[in-house]
Amino acid sequence: MTGIIIQARTGSTRLPGKVLFPFGPSTMLEYCINRTLLSRLADTVIVATTTDPDDDAIQKLCEKKGVPVYRGPENDVLQRYIDAAQHFGIQVVVRVCADNPFIDPSYIDRLIEAYTRKPADYYSFQFSSGVPAIMSPIGFFGELVTLKALLSVKSNNAPPQFFEHVTQYVYRHPERYSVRYLPVPAGLESARIRLTVDTKEDYAVALKAGRMIGFDVSVSASAVYRAVLKRPDLMKKMHDQIQSNPKA
Repeated sequence: MTGIIIQARTGSTRLPGKVLFPFGPSTMLEYCINRTLLSRLADTVIVATTTDPDDDAIQKLCEKKGVPVYRGPENDVLQRYIDAAQHFGIQVVVRVCADNPFIDPSYIDRLIEAYTRKPADYYSFQFSSGVPAIMSPIGFFGELVTLKALLSVKSNNAPPQFFEHVTQYVYRHPERYSVRYLPVPAGLESARIRLTVDTKEDYAVALKAGRMIGFDVSVSASAVYRAVLKRPDLMKKMHDQIQSNPKA
C-alpha cells in the first residue's frame, strides 16, 4: 500500500503551534491535509504526530476530519515514520511536512507514477543544479521512500542526525540505495520563493499567498507561484527569509 504520511507537531522551536494556526477557513494542517487528499494515486493519507500531550489537539483535529493519526516519538521522526507505516500497513511512504501548506498533490502522483513504472528506494524532485527539491524552501514537493529503506537506515546504525531528517541518509548514500529523481517542472526551475512556514514572517507571507488564491485547495503550485510573482513585496520578504533561514 502507498500512503501519504504528514508529519505534524505543535512543538516547533521557531514557531510553536504553527500547524494549528488559522489558514483561511481552517488551520494550516487542515489545509495541507485537504490538498494531499486530492492525490489520485495514494491509498491513504495519515498524520504522524507525537505522544506529547500538547499534540492532543492534533489528534482531535484529525479524528474530527476522519483522517487516521499515529502518535510516536517527538525527536526520532524516522522511528515515528517507521512505526506509523507499519501500523497502517504502508510499504511505500510519501513524506509530507505540515509546514508546507501548498504541497501539490499532482507532484505526489508523479512520484507514485514513477515508482510504479520503475521501483526504487527513493524518489524526489531535483533542480538542474543537482539540489533535491526537498532541500529547498519552495514548499511544493514531497518525497517518496520505501518502508524497507527506512528500516535499513535504522539497522545500519545511522548517526542520530538522520533520525530527525527522515530520508537524508537514503538519498545521501546512493551507493547503498536506489535513488532516483524527477526534474522540477520547467515553470518552477527558476523559482526563488519560500512558502515553507518556519517563522512568523513565513506565516504572514503564506497567508497572503493563500488569500490571493482564495484558499482554494485545488489551485496548482504553478498557479500559486504565478500569483506571488505579481507581488514584489512578497518576493522581497521571501528572499529575505531564504537568506536568514536556510533550509537544514
